[in-house]
Amino acid sequence: MIKIKFNKYKIDKYIDEKNIVDAYNNRQTKGKELITPLQSIILSLLAILALVVAWYWLHYTKPEYKVNAESLKYTLEAAYNDREFIDDLDRITQFKWDKIYVYPPYTSSDELKKKFKMSDVKFEDSISEDTNQIVFTKNGKVVCYVYGHPDFYNIYIDVGKEKQTLKVIDAKKKPTFLLKQNDDKNYILKFEGYKSDGEIGERGL
Repeated sequence: MIKIKFNKYKIDKYIDEKNIVDAYNNRQTKGKELITPLQSIILSLLAILALVVAWYWLHYTKPEYKVNAESLKYTLEAAYNDREFIDDLDRITQFKWDKIYVYPPYTSSDELKKKFKMSDVKFEDSISEDTNQIVFTKNGKVVCYVYGHPDFYNIYIDVGKEKQTLKVIDAKKKPTFLLKQNDDKNYILKFEGYKSDGEIGERGL
């Protein structure tokens, strides 16, 4: 018969240590069970808040160049109800500019990026004959960008025979525009020439 001698001290110590570990683990588990739902609620609320902020940012916060493009429509609308010719476009717009770059149809966004290297504007490709690519600048900085089909901003700048090449219109030379509206309710600024160069007749004065 084999006798097994137990060391009561070691057994009691083992049991005590095991009880302490189990008690600690149980307390940690209970603690986690109490905290986890609260953390889930907080994380859910933060996620909802982030979505609301992102939605608001995308729908109500726009870059300056887009805001100015939209304001240009209302400027032309007010001017259209008042007169036929505009020789002070740089003074009636809600933003300051000194040059207008009117690009020909099918101008790529890469070409604009090369020209305005330091700009953070998101340029678009011109993909049709009637697509706008109009850039207003002030001291070389893009302050307004009108792109896409005229129906998008209800604006189109007609530079006549020069529409197949880049046309730069200088505000300092007092450009004059004939303002009209087509059947689609788009405002068309037809560049007539420079008042300071004597190119404009009596109708543009």
